[in-house]
Amino acid sequence: MLALFLGASLVVGLLWSATPADGATSGSSTSTGGPAVSLLWQTATVQPTATGPATFTMDVRIGATAPAGAEIGLTLYGHLTSRSAFRQTLTGQPPGSPLTHTTPVPIAGLPSGAHGGVALSVDVVRSSHATPAPPAGTPFLDLTCTPSIRECTGVYPVVVSLYRPDQTGSPVSRFTTYLTYVQSRSTATAALRFAWVVPLADPVTVNEDSRDPATAVARPTKAATAAFFGLATSLTQYAKVPVTLDASPQTLQALDASAGKGQRTAAAVAAMSHDQATREIPPQSYVPIDLGALSAAGENGEITGQMTAGASVLRSLHVQTADSHTWVATGSVGNALGAALADPEVAADHLVVPEDQLAPAQSGTSTSRQTWSYTFPLTFTKGAPTIQAAAADREMGRHFTADPKQPALDAVRLLADLAMVHFEAPFTSTPRGIVAVPPTGWRPNSTFDNLLLAGLATNPIVTPVTLDGFFASVHQAGARHLDTAGPGPSLPHGLAHQISTARLRLTGFDTVVRPRSTPVLAQLDQLLLASEASTLAAAGQSAAVATFSRSLDAQLSQITFATGRSVTLTARTGSVPITILSTAPYRVVGLLTMTGEKFQFPQGSTRNVTIDHPTTPVRVQVVVRTSGDLPIKAQLDAADGNLIIAQGQLTVRSTATSIVGIVLTAAALLVLLAWWARTWRAGRRKRLAAKAQRVGGG
Repeated sequence: MLALFLGASLVVGLLWSATPADGATSGSSTSTGGPAVSLLWQTATVQPTATGPATFTMDVRIGATAPAGAEIGLTLYGHLTSRSAFRQTLTGQPPGSPLTHTTPVPIAGLPSGAHGGVALSVDVVRSSHATPAPPAGTPFLDLTCTPSIRECTGVYPVVVSLYRPDQTGSPVSRFTTYLTYVQSRSTATAALRFAWVVPLADPVTVNEDSRDPATAVARPTKAATAAFFGLATSLTQYAKVPVTLDASPQTLQALDASAGKGQRTAAAVAAMSHDQATREIPPQSYVPIDLGALSAAGENGEITGQMTAGASVLRSLHVQTADSHTWVATGSVGNALGAALADPEVAADHLVVPEDQLAPAQSGTSTSRQTWSYTFPLTFTKGAPTIQAAAADREMGRHFTADPKQPALDAVRLLADLAMVHFEAPFTSTPRGIVAVPPTGWRPNSTFDNLLLAGLATNPIVTPVTLDGFFASVHQAGARHLDTAGPGPSLPHGLAHQISTARLRLTGFDTVVRPRSTPVLAQLDQLLLASEASTLAAAGQSAAVATFSRSLDAQLSQITFATGRSVTLTARTGSVPITILSTAPYRVVGLLTMTGEKFQFPQGSTRNVTIDHPTTPVRVQVVVRTSGDLPIKAQLDAADGNLIIAQGQLTVRSTATSIVGIVLTAAALLVLLAWWARTWRAGRRKRLAAKAQRVGGG
């Protein structure tokens, strides 16, 4: 039975053995070049059949380092008894002694698999004595269990080994997988609910050298675009498997602006969003943000801006969002998050919070057991609203990135872990569930996505649900609290001030540009919002805000005053021509203010001006107090006073004589005439006296 049977239900988890007998490193061959054997695909859970043994199938890749004539075989271990035992096998050898082996078969005799490797298929029997033995030559694994007492059901470690053709020495390479055997389908109540939060968000990257707000935020790379397209294709292929799509509006906007796969990805998300029962898309901030940190810093206006811009972008892309709102928190959280969730623009109905951010449930209570698999009321500070919450399972999240070079390994580990969670309480009368949130920076992979979705599609013990479905169906336990009593993370004070200042300037710019639909307004707003992305460290956020400021300055630099020449006034009163130059592709409406110590402005020193031509002349009436070269300053501001658009200084040369000067000159002439008259009269008397003296003496 050497065939790949994709419709079977086999939950498999993979693990490279930590200490191969030959001393080789885990998952590697005895020479360089990568593993000699690795997984490409596995099917879902194994269930008994009425006609014969169940089938265990996989598709494996044989690497270039595999020796010629190599053979492959399987070793089965007893089923695991707890999730903690499963975790131990992720870093070590399966416990106990093997139950059974298959006889190694030459790789050369195996058929090609559907996923690019070779197809390996074996029969699974519950007992070689109770079940008719497979035909001679057919490889099989014997669970050696008794079906009547349900001891067959469970997760069995299986080691896949690659041997040299003579089978001497230790295996060349090996990995561990988990065969999950399900004797009967779980009831609707007992089946484990699984909510997969699927991020579709490219980390924000801001080009610090850019001055163009339209291109300052980098678009997804070709590799990232291909990954998102693969995710959309997988979700479309498995359309009946419910998931919650945590789609970043900024990423979707960037993909839509790209040609080819990017644009098709955005269109596919829009199409999927019309069925919120299976493709739930909660309302989103424009970029992923630390909601609690913004709230703790008092930047509630930025929260409003993020949610408003996110909704606007999704509407423009025809993406529908869920009526209820589940906020997915990542990283550290604090009590400031509670107030932010109640913000009218957020209005979250439910919250998913990392489990390591929760205080342990009080021991000895009914909620102390398996509280991580139930929903619960979460209380923040005293008097703050209580919200229904769920914990994002840390171990499930780790499976997404355990081995980026082995996406199939990550997917099958996650499926096996889900089975272990179910088997710890398989007959519960209160529905339980698990929420899985990939770590920040996780990128979709088609192999991972398809294998996980296929494993969920026909799973007899796990029911995939959206987050709305999760909160509607999973049992609610007792109240929980955060592990910290403080407000939680906050923006550094300097960064918060930088953002607030930038927002005030942008608000001012919004009031001066016409029409209001000018693209640069939205581009600048989105650049500032992008600088608040939680994927950026504080230094990166600060640098991004500085990039925004330079981009805004570049827009303002298109408006200038013509100040290259002086203006001459020959009279005491007159008009001064002010010329405003513009290279902007939009109109600007501002408040022009003139100041000068030697001037009076009979019609006022301020006036509204509209700049809608390359050259806009404005004549300002003045009264000059004195003559000479006199400076006059001009400044163009936004009407709200939060933005200086342009500044300039002109020189006014006044040649007019003032009244004061005339009066002073006349007074000086009168004084001079009076002095001359006195001097002349005194001189005349002296001359007359001298003449009389001469006459009398003669």
